[in-house]
Parts: sequence; structure tokens; C-alpha cells
Amino acid sequence: IVGPRDDVDPALLRHPNVEWVGAVPHDKLPLEAERADVLVMPYADMPATRAMQPLKLLEYLATGLPVVVTPLPATRSWSDAMDLAATPEAFVAAVVARISGGLPDDQRRARARLVGESWKAKADQFERLCLSDEGP
Repeated sequence: IVGPRDDVDPALLRHPNVEWVGAVPHDKLPLEAERADVLVMPYADMPATRAMQPLKLLEYLATGLPVVVTPLPATRSWSDAMDLAATPEAFVAAVVARISGGLPDDQRRARARLVGESWKAKADQFERLCLSDEGP
């Protein structure tokens, strides 16, 4: 697991199949992702997480690795490209399934639309909106 250790169940830290790397510099994240079997975003469902738009979601999808996330407004539009799991039991089951089965072909195909999510694509879209007579 990459990231800070805030309020973590001690059992997770002791689990033999979990390695906690801690926080790493942003430029080292791709190297950490290469070591992973599955990328996860197990956010609690609460007002703050329902309102967020995590940038790392699209970064996770772009890695080509299986991704398992909590169903939140920001994750639902990409549900065809990853696994959504609403309960701890479903989350664990999805992670175990992806460790053994990898990324399904339908999820890989769904990620093709990431091309339209690049910073360049967004900048081009913004420019078109600014230069058009129609406005947003």
C-alpha cells in the first residue's frame, strides 16, 4: 500500500500479503504501480468523498492494471472500466478475483475513452469553447 498511515487497522499492517510502502514522491508512483497486482480506492461513502473528483482514478485506469473502487459519484461513470464494490466483503472478493484473473477484456476496451481525458484533450476542448460563439 502506498500512502500515509492514518487511522489504519493494525491487522492490515500485520497481514503477510500486505506491504506498506508509505508516502512516496509523485514521480516514483509509476514504479510503485508496476509492482502492484491491483490498484484500489477504498473510500468511505460519506459527504466529503461523494463530492470529490479524485485525479488518481484516471491515472489508475491508465496503468492497464485492474482497479477496484468504492462506488461514488466520481467513480460510477467509469464502472465499465473497473470493479465497484460497496461492502468490505465485495471489495475483498473483487481484489482477489482481479489478482487471479487480471483485467477483463471488456474493462480494457472501456478504457479506450481515456484518450479524451488527457490534459491536451481537455485543453483543446477548453480552447474550442472559448473560441466558439455558442459558449459552454
